[in-house]
Amino acid sequence: MHCGYQLHPLAGTIFHKSDTPLTLWFFAIFLFANSKNGVSAKEIERHLGVTYKTAWRIAKQIRRLLGSGGEPLSGVVEIDETFIGGVQRG
Repeated sequence: MHCGYQLHPLAGTIFHKSDTPLTLWFFAIFLFANSKNGVSAKEIERHLGVTYKTAWRIAKQIRRLLGSGGEPLSGVVEIDETFIGGVQRG
């Protein structure tokens, strides 16, 4: 029996209702992750080869996602083969 339920994996994400391929979205996120001073919509437009309007929307969505914050890391966290935290000596 088929219930007609559909699963949309992009629903509720920054990619929802976007015609831009995910590869371009991931490249834009890569640009943001590797930039010290941020990324302008014009820079995204040049790198991705999309219109300014699309580049502006991508940048806005990524900035909104990065600015949403949440809880900072706490407790014992292991990053890049570095262990920070644990039992304090002495």
